[in-house]
Formats: sequence, C-alpha cells, structure tokens
Amino acid sequence: MGSSRTKLGNQLGNIAILTAFILSSQFGSSVWKRYVVDCFSQRTIVTLGFLIYANILTAILYSFFFVVDLTGAPLFIAANKVQADVAPASSASYKKVLPLVLFNTLVTNSLMTLMVFMLPSALLLKTSVADIPSPPAFVVHTLASVLILELTLGGFHLLVHHPKVYRYVHKIHHEFTAPMAMAATYAHPVDHFFVNLMPTVLGPLLLQSHMLVQLCSVTIIITSTACNHSGYWVPGWDPLFHDYHHLKFNVNFGVGVCLDWFLGTLVSNEVLEKRYFEQIALVPRKNREE
Repeated sequence: MGSSRTKLGNQLGNIAILTAFILSSQFGSSVWKRYVVDCFSQRTIVTLGFLIYANILTAILYSFFFVVDLTGAPLFIAANKVQADVAPASSASYKKVLPLVLFNTLVTNSLMTLMVFMLPSALLLKTSVADIPSPPAFVVHTLASVLILELTLGGFHLLVHHPKVYRYVHKIHHEFTAPMAMAATYAHPVDHFFVNLMPTVLGPLLLQSHMLVQLCSVTIIITSTACNHSGYWVPGWDPLFHDYHHLKFNVNFGVGVCLDWFLGTLVSNEVLEKRYFEQIALVPRKNREE
C-alpha cells in the first residue's frame, strides 16, 4: 500500500470540501444573500451562526463514528482499522468522554464565540455577497488559513507537551493511544480553547476573509480532525500522521504542513506506513480488501 498512496490522494476529502465551497459561493450567492445576509446581522452570522454550524457538523461526525464503532457498519470503514490489533471504541469509552466533550462543546466553544462577538466591527469577517472572493482568492485564503493553523496549533501543541504543563492540561487528551473520533475534543478546557479553537478561528480573522472561507476552513478542520482521531482509514483522509502522535507522543505536533519538518519532529507517511505495517503487524489495506 505504501507507495500507492499519494499525498494528493490523502487530501482528496479536503480538496472536495474546498471545491464544493468555491462552487457554492459562486453559484449560490443569491441563496446566501436571501437566507443569511438579509436575515441576520454580520455579528450574528460570524458568531452564533458559526457556533451552530461547527457544533452541528461535529455532532454529525461523532455520531457517524459512534455507529461505526458500536455496530461495525459501514463495513468499508469498520474493516479498515489503523491500529488493527486494537478493538473499536466501546460504549464504556463513550460514556467516559461524553461529559467533558459536551462541556467543551457547550461552554468552551461558547466562550470563544463570546470573545469573537466582542471584537470591533472592523475586525469581523466579511459576510456580504459583494465580498465573496473569486475562486483563486478563495483558494489562497483557505490555504493561508491552513498555514496559520499549522503554526498556531503546532506552537500551542508543543507548549502543552512541555513537562511542566502536560500533566495538568494535555494528559487528558492523551489517555487514548488509539484514539476515537470523539476523543478529538476530549481535552482539558484550556487545552481545547488554545489548541483546538483559537488556531481554527485565527487564520480567517487575521486575513480578514469572508465568512464562507471560514466555514470552508472549519469544515476541513473538523472533518479532518474527526477522521484523524477515528482510528479508521476513511476514503480521502489519511489518519497515520496524527494517529502516530497519539501512539508515540513526541512527534507530529502540527497538521503536516511544515512545522514538524522545521523542528525535526516529523515522521513522514512513508516511514509511518512501514512502521504500522511491519512493526505493529497491521495487515495492509490492499490485502484486507482482496
């Protein structure tokens, strides 16, 4: 499998999301105006609207992987565990993480939303139809947001791995060496705020992007995060990079753009595939599908 999985293939899911948002922003501007811009204020759209969208998307993804874990369906995902020697998450695991995940969803996420709500109007994301970016600008803003995410998330992530901080803040998140999707937000509220939330909203705010760029970025981030923590090979996403961070703790701190390469903490997918398939005795996906 190793050489057959291209970097482009690993990102097909994110590319599909970006393409869908670009197309919808160009052809659905009248819908955006009629049902969003004409109905709600700019501040409401970029705060409450964003919060509701992010929470609903997260709930849908968590529910999907809950079904996969507990029922083994759909088989084309359930049969493709990353760490094949580890059983799927149990109902007991879900009962353990649910209270903290709900707290972060309802309280910590709302705190971040309140902070954005308090920003001056000049710093809020654009929402008007006239400000919808052209396809090239949409791509540039989205990629720039991912780069900012890489630097800020990676930086905060390294900080919470510091020995004087780790045991008090980040240790909770690393209770799962073979994570499940819902474990993505199973984190100390301080950890969730600085590592998960702030890097997510910071990029589009710094770039003064359009709200549709923010929605596209957060869709990519939430979907990738859920898939990368799910413990399964999901078509269009490659979970090895972050799954290995949970397994070994001291590598792959960013999202795979450049930070780990610069810091010397990168374990590439080529190396990861070899380690997973040979050292952890994971049966290669192509063999499991024969």
